[in-house]
Amino acid sequence: MQKIIRQKLSLEPKNGYLHYHARRYASLLASLEQRYEPGQRVLEIGRSPFSAMAAEHLGAHVDTLGFGEEHETRHGRHWCFDLNHSTRKKKWRPDLPVYQHILFAEVVEHLLAPPASVLRFIRSLMDDAGWLYLQTPNAAVLHKRLQLLMGKNPYQELPTDHSNPGHFREYTRSEMLRFAAQADFVVRDCSYANYFDYRYSGHVEGRPPRPLFGAINGFYRLCPGGLKPGMMFILQPAR
Repeated sequence: MQKIIRQKLSLEPKNGYLHYHARRYASLLASLEQRYEPGQRVLEIGRSPFSAMAAEHLGAHVDTLGFGEEHETRHGRHWCFDLNHSTRKKKWRPDLPVYQHILFAEVVEHLLAPPASVLRFIRSLMDDAGWLYLQTPNAAVLHKRLQLLMGKNPYQELPTDHSNPGHFREYTRSEMLRFAAQADFVVRDCSYANYFDYRYSGHVEGRPPRPLFGAINGFYRLCPGGLKPGMMFILQPAR
């Protein structure tokens, strides 16, 4: 795991959210570091602890985009835009910078807008040779298949508070590949992953890790790809 992420974990031992996503952050940072060149612009869509860690590790300027008022941060600028407005091109923001790297991680499942529309908006912010890093849960993960077999709905109920939405819709690998093609992206890499730490599931602040849930981590390490809980796509604009 990247040193910067280990340091963050040691400073926030009770942060369940951070511990749950730490391996995912490490995977995302490794992919970004592999392609990043000094001076390039980076945008994280949906604010998370990752933007500050990436900025510190790479010495990069990392902007963010999402809800909330626009303001300067320690590592970049936060831009305000509701991605659910991506379906209407007239509402797109033409005043934003062009980016060489855009991080779109664990966000698409929180949106009401069709993913292809959101990806088209993201494409409008990208350099023609830029990189898009997309992570999202696998809708066909094994434990959700088992829940359906038992007659239980594995997906969250629709939230009433859209400012802090849960998962409106999760997607399969084939769906995401189709959406990427519809938005004129080329898939450079696509992988299933086991990058959640289920000992911290629920993200409960201050709750110690549950050792028994570590068995879930071990189980998913051995599962075939299509049954793993996470997916990562590395995309570039089609030329």
